[in-house]
Amino acid sequence: MKRISLILIIFLGLLSTTFAQNNENYEKGLKQYLDKNYQNAINSFSLAITENPSYTEAYYSRALSYYSLKNYPKAIEDFTTVLSRNSEDQDALNYRGYCYQETQKHELAIVDYSKLLSLNPDLKDAWYNRGICKYNLKKYYEGIEDFNKVIDKNSKDKDAWLYIGLCYYALQNDKKAIEFFNQAINISSSDFLCFFNRGLAYFSLKNYDNAMSDFDKSIELNPKHARSYFYKGYIYYSQLEYSKSIELYNKAIELNPKYDMAFYYRGFCHRKLGKAQKGCEDWKKALELGYKEAEKNINDFCK
Repeated sequence: MKRISLILIIFLGLLSTTFAQNNENYEKGLKQYLDKNYQNAINSFSLAITENPSYTEAYYSRALSYYSLKNYPKAIEDFTTVLSRNSEDQDALNYRGYCYQETQKHELAIVDYSKLLSLNPDLKDAWYNRGICKYNLKKYYEGIEDFNKVIDKNSKDKDAWLYIGLCYYALQNDKKAIEFFNQAINISSSDFLCFFNRGLAYFSLKNYDNAMSDFDKSIELNPKHARSYFYKGYIYYSQLEYSKSIELYNKAIELNPKYDMAFYYRGFCHRKLGKAQKGCEDWKKALELGYKEAEKNINDFCK
């Protein structure tokens, strides 16, 4: 759910510069970029840089080409070169921040987004992306502040409302989380994640009727969302309806064959129904997939 403000290069403007007009490799690279032939564009921009290592536009354009190929480490290198020559280049800060975010370097992304926002505080997407970085770093209150900045600029930004809800959910303030999930749903009732996450909050409050309703809606909007089936199954498990629970765990596993928790809890259901061997098989599979809690059950019940 990350965003980037794609401030497109005005290629014709760049081509009109004196150096670009005299550099065939750079011109060739721009045309290749526009044709989405990114690897060839990289080769052409590299030749232009070899001819003139001070050619900042070639570094920037090559960085965009790497970015388009999702080669974020190489894009970061080139954006860093651009920023070493102009530390206030807003486009380079924005893109490098996004590249850091994509490579899970959230602290570095925050530095770039913060610098960008100090230069231009009206960039809503930079507030949003910085908020996501803070959320991923479990700095939930700081994340809420950033998402509120987004809402100040656009009160209909559904994703900002959703993420504030996620922050409060992570802070175990389920009732507050539901308030923000409600706002997100009021803006858009077609996003399954809004219903799923509200369902989780209701689930935490043991309000299983509302949770079940939200998981049903999530599945209606996205029938391939394995976690919605899993949590429906868990509700039936908590209500001792083990056969219904197994049906839903089966569906979750069908959608995600590596869903360790689904195997783990399906194992309990099998055991409750007197199918000890099947229960052990599920626990062993859960352990194989990395769910360490299954090991104790295997040692205690599977001889």
